[in-house]
Amino acid sequence: MQTYKAYKYRVVPTLEQTKKIEGTFAARRFVWNHFLERTTKAYKRRGERISMFDCFTTLTRMKEYKPWLKIYDITALRFAIKDLYEARDDFFRRVKQGEKPGYPKFKSKKNHEQSFTTDGVIYVDDECIKIPKIGRVRYRNRSGLGIKGEPVEATVSRTASGRYFISVCCKVEVEPIPAVDAQIGLDVGIKDFATDSNGLHYENPKYLAASLKKLARERRGLSRKVKGSINYEKQRLKIAKLHERIRNRRNTHHHQLSRKLVGENQVIVVEKLNIEGMKRNRKLSKAIGDAAWGEFIRQLEYKAYWSGRTLVKVPTFYPSSQTCSDCGFKNADVKNLRVRKWECPDCGATHDRDENAAKNILNKGREMLLAV
Repeated sequence: MQTYKAYKYRVVPTLEQTKKIEGTFAARRFVWNHFLERTTKAYKRRGERISMFDCFTTLTRMKEYKPWLKIYDITALRFAIKDLYEARDDFFRRVKQGEKPGYPKFKSKKNHEQSFTTDGVIYVDDECIKIPKIGRVRYRNRSGLGIKGEPVEATVSRTASGRYFISVCCKVEVEPIPAVDAQIGLDVGIKDFATDSNGLHYENPKYLAASLKKLARERRGLSRKVKGSINYEKQRLKIAKLHERIRNRRNTHHHQLSRKLVGENQVIVVEKLNIEGMKRNRKLSKAIGDAAWGEFIRQLEYKAYWSGRTLVKVPTFYPSSQTCSDCGFKNADVKNLRVRKWECPDCGATHDRDENAAKNILNKGREMLLAV
């Protein structure tokens, strides 16, 4: 089966290459901001819709009176326009669905995280990756696993801590892993990160919560520094590296657990979560963000696809916690999150809240598969 797979590495550019990368970030911001303003004004003043092709043509003409744009990779600048149109299309799509999304915003160099994408000619060897207009950039491959397949595009990014990374998207052939008979339902939560229909509970590591005291201390230190000073920048980098470490540890946890579940089960059933809606609960929003269920389910989805597994998402408002998995009785009292164990008033069965929900999710997923 042919699919796309991305390989991400940390790159170590030279001083000259760093200047070129930073220049490309700036050129991309300029192109995004220029065409965001141009398309928005054209629509508001004249009701005119400018096509993406027209923007590409305008960008080519702009190089005549803004010759500095010629220094940078044209495909990277065109990707800025493509990303802008994707953001606009997503905005209008969500408005039609009755949501209230934010309109695309202007890019600022004050944002410490920057990136650009190119689909120009990309060469990869054991030590370097050749990027158009930047040259051969050394990358770190500590895992020893090389890039497989045909490189299609590459995204160079800079994190808030000042580290540079490259993600190379390749067209590859993937082979499904041997089939198994096991099926599983997963109920995600805060007390336990997840509970499956077999009664197994997976611990929630709560990496952000464990680092809150240290983060608060470092932020107090930042507040005492003069903004714009060298010491201020040093302290800002400290905080950025701490956030990066939290994110990396969380990603490692999600990758390990998702790979384990995909390897052991042929069918995995999860809930389709409205995470943004759940975050409106101020008491739980920080814990929900720390758990990052959306990223975990995203990893389950693509790993299941690569491995020949089936991932089923049951509807958002399916009452998995309130329904007795033995007789189907719906107990509205279980809406209260403090109820961790309950007895069914109809059949007398005793349930652990999360285990019962996981069993119901699996049963609903099986019904959905049979209905297809």
